[in-house]
Amino acid sequence: KPDKRTKLYSFLKKELDPKTGIKEFWPLRTSELKQFVRQKSWNITLSESVLDLFLTKTWSWLFHIKNELDKLIDWAETTQNFEIAEKDVELITFWLSDINNFEFFDILFVDKNKALKLIAGLQEEGAAWNSILWTLYRWIKIWIFVLDCFEQNIKDSKIITSMLKVHPFVVSKTVKNIDVLSRNKNGIISLYKWLIELDSDMKNGKKSELNFWFDVKKLVYNI
Repeated sequence: KPDKRTKLYSFLKKELDPKTGIKEFWPLRTSELKQFVRQKSWNITLSESVLDLFLTKTWSWLFHIKNELDKLIDWAETTQNFEIAEKDVELITFWLSDINNFEFFDILFVDKNKALKLIAGLQEEGAAWNSILWTLYRWIKIWIFVLDCFEQNIKDSKIITSMLKVHPFVVSKTVKNIDVLSRNKNGIISLYKWLIELDSDMKNGKKSELNFWFDVKKLVYNI
């Protein structure tokens, strides 16, 4: 879906020849998604029920579908079993969670109990821990960068957006909460360091992925 708020969209709409127009690529229907999966997985067998389960987990985001499908294909080639079963999908593929990440970061310093309940909800929905970790990394890093800009007296959202190369909405939302973030800067930096250590410990086998949710709740509680 095109973001009609962006300067690029406005420029194209204004400058392009009316005869040319702008082609918009809307989300595929279920039947089209199934056709897409079949085309990209010609060397493995997916029954209708397995395909339904797979799309339930991946939803309609084609990037995620392709990524998870590649994992199934690699699994099939490794095991030399090219008929994918439901247990394979459950074991190998990650859920795509449509969690409101903005809500979590809005309430992190306002209502800690609600933030913890949101994390628990992610866990119950089967959200991928590495996806959640990436989201936490991304937002906390932006917070730290924006805080550094303000400390250097760089407070213009447009300038900060240009420096960080992120969407203007992300910067404006961070700037809106700059007072709260400033008061909690030490906690934010500590949380970022803890996440790095947690990620490293899991990748090096010092901690199990099963510890992820407990440790993240502990980090949020102690911030």
